[in-house]
Amino acid sequence: MPSRRRKGSDEPLGVLARCSSQRRASLEELHEVEEEARRRRDLAVRRLQETRSLAELLEKRNASREAEEARRRGQLEAEASAARAAQEEAQRQRGREEHALAARLAAAEAEERRRLELARAQAEALRQRE
Repeated sequence: MPSRRRKGSDEPLGVLARCSSQRRASLEELHEVEEEARRRRDLAVRRLQETRSLAELLEKRNASREAEEARRRGQLEAEASAARAAQEEAQRQRGREEHALAARLAAAEAEERRRLELARAQAEALRQRE
């Protein structure tokens, strides 16, 4: 009988030890799960930060590219406008030169007609004298 008592009294300690051991194993497992979750969260946060950094970098690059394209378009438009203005001025200058040339030609033709009329009048006057 004493051995039974001993056995009986040891049994609650054995159950307690098993429960304590299981609890410790469960706590260790929980700790491992929490550590894994923390590592995954940290990895997700790093990836999110990297993604945001890349997105910001792309936005800056795109903004820079768009600004450069806008600058080039502005420059090309200014050059085209200057070329049109120069062409228009050249056309106006040609028009003024043509107008001046036409006026000189008309004056020369008028002078030639006056001289011809004068020569005719002189020739007629000579004929009448004779």
